[in-house]
Amino acid sequence: MKLDREFVLTYLNGKQIGQGGYYGTDLSDLAKVMNVTYRAVRMRITKWIKEEPDFFNLIYLGKSSPSITLDEFIEIKDRIQSNPLELKKHILSDIKDKRELRNEDTLSTATFYRRANQVELSLFTNNESYRWFSERKIKIPNFYSVKDERESLSNVFHFYNLKAYGGADVEAIYERFKKAKERFSRYEVAPMRFYPALLTRGTKLRSLLTSIPPAQQEEIQARIIFEIQVAFVVECKDVLIAELLHRKGRDQQSMDDSRQRLQNSIRKREIDSIRSDIGDMVTISRPDMERLKEIAYPPIGEEELSKMELLRGKKKNYELIRDVLNLLTNGMKEDVTFHTENSQRIYDLACGENMWKFWTDEEKSNFMRDPPLVNAINQGNWDIAKLKAIDRIVEYIRNGKITFKESYNYQDIGARIREVSINEGDGFLTPEILDELVKGTYTVNIQPLLESVSFNGLEYDENQDIPPFYVNFSDVLKEVSRYVREKTPGWFDEHIRVFREQTNGMFSMEYTEEEFAERLYAAIGYLGRNMRYRDNEEFWNLRYFIQRYISEATLMLEMRFIHRCFTTITGNEVEAVVIDTMGLDNRKKSILATYHGRYHKIGIADLRAVSTDMKPIHSSGCCSTDSEAMNMVSVMDEVQRVCGENVRIYTGDAHTVSRVCAGMVFLSHDVVAAGRLSKKPKKRLGKKAIAHLKENILLLNKVGKLLREEPTLGRAIAMKEFIFVDGVNVRKLIDDLGYLILLNISRISIPIHEICNAVELSNYLKRKTRIVEASYTRVEKHEAGLLLKSSELVISIAGLYHLITGWKGPESPFNLSDIRLYIPA
Repeated sequence: MKLDREFVLTYLNGKQIGQGGYYGTDLSDLAKVMNVTYRAVRMRITKWIKEEPDFFNLIYLGKSSPSITLDEFIEIKDRIQSNPLELKKHILSDIKDKRELRNEDTLSTATFYRRANQVELSLFTNNESYRWFSERKIKIPNFYSVKDERESLSNVFHFYNLKAYGGADVEAIYERFKKAKERFSRYEVAPMRFYPALLTRGTKLRSLLTSIPPAQQEEIQARIIFEIQVAFVVECKDVLIAELLHRKGRDQQSMDDSRQRLQNSIRKREIDSIRSDIGDMVTISRPDMERLKEIAYPPIGEEELSKMELLRGKKKNYELIRDVLNLLTNGMKEDVTFHTENSQRIYDLACGENMWKFWTDEEKSNFMRDPPLVNAINQGNWDIAKLKAIDRIVEYIRNGKITFKESYNYQDIGARIREVSINEGDGFLTPEILDELVKGTYTVNIQPLLESVSFNGLEYDENQDIPPFYVNFSDVLKEVSRYVREKTPGWFDEHIRVFREQTNGMFSMEYTEEEFAERLYAAIGYLGRNMRYRDNEEFWNLRYFIQRYISEATLMLEMRFIHRCFTTITGNEVEAVVIDTMGLDNRKKSILATYHGRYHKIGIADLRAVSTDMKPIHSSGCCSTDSEAMNMVSVMDEVQRVCGENVRIYTGDAHTVSRVCAGMVFLSHDVVAAGRLSKKPKKRLGKKAIAHLKENILLLNKVGKLLREEPTLGRAIAMKEFIFVDGVNVRKLIDDLGYLILLNISRISIPIHEICNAVELSNYLKRKTRIVEASYTRVEKHEAGLLLKSSELVISIAGLYHLITGWKGPESPFNLSDIRLYIPA
């Protein structure tokens, strides 16, 4: 066969594009296709390369292609260098999967390990230990001991014994933080550098460490211990600052409660004094004009006297706050940023370094905002100025005018927003949408909130007959497990992927699919029903599996699979969710257990999201002092991960909605907040505010992108009033955008009361699921999420079981009336 020049050129150009040139093996394949000898092809191509311009750029790469390509070699090197503790079998598995997708020959295991070992030797010395630390420039002390560091997690890096009678022991929290920071300083790195990477798996670290015997895998232990220490140092600082703010808030509340009573007491004392003086004047038969003038024009009024007396009564607490802040930041000189010009001066006044008497009258008036009190201080009450300065510093920390570099909740979020890169047109907010919001013509589809709402039928009535038969919950678990795996191709592969992500590739799956599924569903049943290991011998062997393999990400993945099964059976896509909370008792001695004013519980709040037909979707434990709205970005992020991005609206009671919340969830997830409004917005937004919004659409979309990538920042933003980016208060922009959204929503009639009543029935069902020990949550707050999510899964599993077996009972299949959750001894 004659060599076809155009055919050869097309073939070689394809190789040039695909692999950067051609190999001798490619010429052999070409010779076979053209039915000529290899020598004939090679000689003709050599001639054409010398004579034909079209062939000049073709590159000969060698006799045969290497067993590992350059891209694969770079991937191996990068992954070993970035994470030396990752199992090499994971890297090999990923490369083989990519080759399979490209329909290429598989990579030899021996070849891979030979190259991987060569890379490892080039990056690390033979006797180098703690490679993960050295790669990140983390110093390991000469006296470092994994055993000692593991013991420090029980001695130093924990939140035990930090409560005193009446609340948090601020001094004890500071001492604990001081010890932890001093011990952590040996690494010579900043903890905040590593903390953001722990947000998605930080709650899993302690249980993961517990699953490793003390004498095994010391290098992995060292890394996990380091990450636990990082999380504790950052979170302990946040807890300390929060408790300082709460201490000031409780003092203010106490003073407000006592002010009227104290003012009445001062007035009574003054009246008695006036009567006595007037009586004296009567006895001497002539008035004392000087005394009458003092009575008519007292130098300090009763209101100012009461303020000063109340402040002096709290002097010890105020000075404690100041002293702790001094120690925490080395006199506000380290790891702290002042975002306003006068913050430093006010702090100096609080510390006595800037005397009140040297301030001008205008400066005093601007600072105090209370002329009569300024007059009272000027009469020698200098100590009141210091106390008011401490009060103002706490206010600045709370509203974001003072931020801390080594804190997460109180960090400078403006700097994070400034670093976000975004292109014009990215994000959910556009000029057209903003114009619609301003005009009040923005279209909100509330139909998903009105469809499939079940207002009854979540539980049998007490007066109804006993079901004809009961099904053991263990049988329900087995049936649903089989069904979900059957309907979900790649079920086990997805769980392996999530397990690798949660453990950062340091561990391998030890179970087959059948063994993993059996233990996973048994663990869900155990955790979801609030059981203890000793309650049933079936639970005895679950401890290791739960410690190593169960994480919140694992449970939410299974929730997503179960949700897909619901959608396949019913055909109903979830497009709206309902938000509510339940109060839960927790370990009362824990510093992280706080009193909930509405539920009168000491513990945490169970923040739930359910679909309008009452399918459980999300559950997480949040601080009792938080509103639902503060955590809504995290909630909607998880809801969309489970249900998909079709969820575009949510509703709930008044605590689920605020201006900043409405702005954040729209910017981050294109979700409209349509909850109950305690105060409906009536006025239109001002012209200046609207113009400011239009000028900063790109900046707002930066906020949305940051929140999509790191949803936990939503709570940190909601806690503040000021977030500055190049002189612009982004927090005010988010508030104004949220106001426009709520203004549009307020014109739509939504049956929120009926929807919230339906959620209460679902809450009742969850309390019944966790009825053991009256739903008391015994674990620490960071582990509570496993129990709460597992309970949602128990309800979902019951609902799916009823659907696949032909539910003939009440309206909703989410029902436990015919399932025997507990078998009495």
